[in-house]
Amino acid sequence: MGTVAGANTRRYHGLLVAPWGEGGERHVLLPRVEEEIYLGGRWVELGACQYPGLVTPRGFEFLAAFAAEPEPFWTWEIEGVRVTRRLSLLRQPAGVRLTYQASVDCPLRVRLFTATRGYHALGTGPETPLRFAMPGAVWQPVNDWYRNVEYLEELDRGFPFREDLWCPGTFTGSANTEFTASLGEPGEPATRTGAAVFLCRKPDRLTLLAGYPWFTDWGRDTLIALPGLLLETGQPGAAREILAGLLARRQNGLLPNLFVDRGGEPEYNTIDATLWAFEAAHHLAGAGEREWVHTGFYPIGVEILAAHQRGTLFGIGMDPADGLLRGGEETTQLTWMDARSQGRPVTPRHGKPVEINALWYNALRLMAGWAGELGDAARQMQYAALADWVARSFAATYWNPAAGCLFDLPGCAQIRPNQIFAAALTHPLLDPARRRALLETVRRHLVTPYGLRSLAPADPAYQGRYEGGPAERDARYHQGTVWPWLAAPFALAWAREFGEPFPFPALEQELAQGCLGHVAEIYDGDTPHERRGAPAQAWSLAALLTLRRLRPLPPAS
Repeated sequence: MGTVAGANTRRYHGLLVAPWGEGGERHVLLPRVEEEIYLGGRWVELGACQYPGLVTPRGFEFLAAFAAEPEPFWTWEIEGVRVTRRLSLLRQPAGVRLTYQASVDCPLRVRLFTATRGYHALGTGPETPLRFAMPGAVWQPVNDWYRNVEYLEELDRGFPFREDLWCPGTFTGSANTEFTASLGEPGEPATRTGAAVFLCRKPDRLTLLAGYPWFTDWGRDTLIALPGLLLETGQPGAAREILAGLLARRQNGLLPNLFVDRGGEPEYNTIDATLWAFEAAHHLAGAGEREWVHTGFYPIGVEILAAHQRGTLFGIGMDPADGLLRGGEETTQLTWMDARSQGRPVTPRHGKPVEINALWYNALRLMAGWAGELGDAARQMQYAALADWVARSFAATYWNPAAGCLFDLPGCAQIRPNQIFAAALTHPLLDPARRRALLETVRRHLVTPYGLRSLAPADPAYQGRYEGGPAERDARYHQGTVWPWLAAPFALAWAREFGEPFPFPALEQELAQGCLGHVAEIYDGDTPHERRGAPAQAWSLAALLTLRRLRPLPPAS
């Protein structure tokens, strides 16, 4: 991951960032190279790097064209000579190949810059695990430091932003050649684009990374993104394998919340990830995997529902007074609005969050349906009766007549987007009139061209810009920022109630801006809605792929 110009702006940027060392954490191994072409009796530099107060070299001034797909491809033009570079990733072992071509035969010099550091870190020693090759070229050792390389995006984010990079040497050879750097003998090409970049084969499982460049895999993000990223792209087998892997790691009826890069046991502090598995299984069944849902998912679903009824970790369990699901306490954050500041949740949502009970109801209805398909009459009746009870309690607990929408928590009148799931899941709640009312309220207060705000602008806690240092950003993360992943369920719910999917055309345009081919994690709540957070987020792209499929529907009656 990097920039078209060639100057890295984040500590995460590099030509080769790959798992390495104990635990398999991602490491920045080859931050960059700098090319020079010899023309007209002089060396012309094609690279770029930010140092204090200046950018040097400035090869982007010769950049004539760039294409991101099917593989990154640069074209420079210098005094009528065209030089191109194609980047291919390699696998087994991890590596990178740069293929150069020039319109005239001339010398090319490639200067290497190495690092061996975790992708969150800065600073490294001169040792490298990489092997380098450039056929027919002459190797010239340099063995020197390039000091004070700057990453200005990290400066803006309030993090350390300066490091020294080690230059082991240069290769000099023909401009029509290949350069490779790898963790062993170069493997086969594995360049991926679009949705495929999030699909990751780890030693023990197949998974979806939540985003680039810093996210690992999260259970919630994986299950929300899975239908859009994998089913919309015709990969039900991969989706089934991922869901089966999560189910295999369940603990006390809960699926993992977070897998850490360094290995070790996953974390389970989530009330919603497990419930999203039922919706994912429903989409899998519709993609030709109904038999697996019956045999592989349903029995585990029975176990999960039983655990939630009797109570499990983090205080998660069904309230015997009303059938609604509750969980957490003042110091825990179990929903997707999980930011913390000074050791406490920024948006406390312990108790009975509205979307959790929409998901709980949906899971019960889905399980009742599968029980009926399997001839499990006793459980079909049990789950249907419980779902009826939850529906009655939901309507009595969450409807806010003053605002014409749903409370975010019982009695909490903040207008937040979590309520849309009462209308967006496979089995919606409420009567059509109330569903239309809540969608209209959300449209007026939360909808933007890029998705839904996490809080209405009129709320005193609203923060319209996601900026500042880490603590300031954490305090703003769910207090007005726009989340693209919410666009798809809102558009689906709107189509159900009003016949036409709600349009979000700006998301399609994002593919040609920012991180090319991707949609960012979040955007400012205030115009002009600057992109923020991770520049490539799995569930954001999944939302766009889902939106492409939506078609007009008959309005709900």
